[in-house]
Amino acid sequence: MTRCRWEQGDGRGSFPSAAAGSTAVRTSPLSRLPIAAVLAIILGAPAAAQVGHDPEHSPFRDIRKGSALSFGLGWFAGDAGTLEIGPTGGPTATGRFELSLGGPTMVTIGASVARLERTVLDPFPDTLPPRSGPFDTEILMFDLGLQLRLTGQKSYHRVAPYLGAAMGLAFDLSGPSDPGGYTFGTKFTIAPGGGIRVYPGRHLSLTADFRLLFWRLNYPLGYQAGATPLLDPGASTTDWTTHPWTTVGVAWTF
Repeated sequence: MTRCRWEQGDGRGSFPSAAAGSTAVRTSPLSRLPIAAVLAIILGAPAAAQVGHDPEHSPFRDIRKGSALSFGLGWFAGDAGTLEIGPTGGPTATGRFELSLGGPTMVTIGASVARLERTVLDPFPDTLPPRSGPFDTEILMFDLGLQLRLTGQKSYHRVAPYLGAAMGLAFDLSGPSDPGGYTFGTKFTIAPGGGIRVYPGRHLSLTADFRLLFWRLNYPLGYQAGATPLLDPGASTTDWTTHPWTTVGVAWTF
């Protein structure tokens, strides 16, 4: 049997050492701690490092659940098409009803009136140039959309950004007569976008909404006739146009 003997030191402590031909065994002080205590220290360190916010001073605020009504004024711009006869460039007024689906998702139902301008082309002019205008034209738009708040059910420093998309229909309410037979008619619209909401109170919010609206113009076949046709024979008589649309307004959640 191998025995360990104690060597006397210089008074600073005594340490066990193995006799000749034996293997020294050292025991770590950490091994004498209960395993559960070690795990508690390791797992508790990240939690101790986290610093929470006092609820009264937190930058996050709960957003009131429920539906809302909003009203906004905006500006509708963008492309008038290859022949530059599509309506664009004017103010808008918008009303929307917003229905919460639970969580950060909202369904929006909106109606807008836009007072825009467009020019008129005459494919059979007696004198040049064949273009006249611009003339006022009023467009009525309906849309159904979805909004997704990026901050969930809370606002950050009372601000909540969102992404959204909508589809709908657009009609002309008034406009100039067109000797070439062009009419705006009824348009199907697609409008991806986004925006921000600021919540100064539980019910009231201020909104800034941006959309990129698309609709398709349809040119009459008469534009390909005449001595100087407006469209080359065989060319497409449809034209997708893109319209940046910015709206600012207020909303009331109830």
